[in-house]
Amino acid sequence: GMGMNYAGDSSATAYVNNSKWTDIHYSVNGGGQQNVRMTQSGDKATYTVNGLKSGDTVKYWFTYCNTSGYVKDTASYSYTHKGNSSSGGSSSGSSSSGSTSGSRIFPDFSGFPLHHAISPRRRPKSGLL
Repeated sequence: GMGMNYAGDSSATAYVNNSKWTDIHYSVNGGGQQNVRMTQSGDKATYTVNGLKSGDTVKYWFTYCNTSGYVKDTASYSYTHKGNSSSGGSSSGSSSSGSTSGSRIFPDFSGFPLHHAISPRRRPKSGLL
């Protein structure tokens, strides 16, 4: 999986699992695009965006090499930061990752190898395939 989660009042952490290396391309509130190599730990890449204010929108997408060696660009995602509330973490986690996890489900996986695109979780009636 991949996405961006609340990490504090002024920060959010993007992550990509099952990767050998990942670049994140992002912009805050429509500003200039940043392109950064994410920090790799095992098969997981992470990168924390700092300096966010509540209501800031981060548009982002990834270029990554998966563990099978395929290099892919993902679709773009949108994260809206909600700072300064103790529940901000989880609610922004679910509502903003509302958009993130929402987009994880719609088929922006067209470029992915088939075994990544069809997972039992997303196709519970796998008997019909």
